[in-house]
Amino acid sequence: MEIILRDLVKAYGNREVININDFVFKENKTYGIIGSNGAGKTTLIRMILGLDRDYKGSIDYRAGTSYITLEEVRKKAGYVSQNPYLFDQSIRENVKMGIKFQGENNKNEIDEILSEFKLTDISERNALNISMGEAQRTAVARVMLAKSEILLFDEPTANIDSQNTKVIEEAIINYKKKNTVTIIIVTHNIFQAKRLCDYIIYMENGRILEVIDRKEFHCNKKLQEIIEYSMIL
Repeated sequence: MEIILRDLVKAYGNREVININDFVFKENKTYGIIGSNGAGKTTLIRMILGLDRDYKGSIDYRAGTSYITLEEVRKKAGYVSQNPYLFDQSIRENVKMGIKFQGENNKNEIDEILSEFKLTDISERNALNISMGEAQRTAVARVMLAKSEILLFDEPTANIDSQNTKVIEEAIINYKKKNTVTIIIVTHNIFQAKRLCDYIIYMENGRILEVIDRKEFHCNKKLQEIIEYSMIL
């Protein structure tokens, strides 16, 4: 599914937080969005999801040659923030929520995804009494079980250790191999963006300043400046 941005402007009073003329998130590509705090990364994600609709311009969604409604998109989209929302139930039940409203209950698929995210041995624990890394793995497993066609991640590994990060990154890579999916990852880790993404988008002051092909990672002058700047911070 493609996500098409046209003449997109959002402001709080006189302060402009998003200003994007035209941009298309292409189907079956992974995009990493980097930039400093306040660059507009999270705001853009919320606008794409329809959680923030107070803006000028348009966001359209196209599957093949057909445009689809935001309501349809929400049924096909999965979202994970750095502070995932989990229910007062077991890890297994939380993961099952990914397919509950689809009327499905495939035990084998549930068991497989619990295993992939290394949650099998703790699957009956209450999800409100687990570590942040376990919680994040649970949240990502849930959206992947739903076979989401759009995956949006907002700093999915910001508060977890390297082992949990590795599990989630490997799952994202494997999911893309098996599914036709558009993935957008907001991250402060530019090297994570290189590992996972086809394109790296650099945002500042609500604007897309650079779109860098991963193949150009080591030769793009602007990207090297960004890396050097981020290492100073």
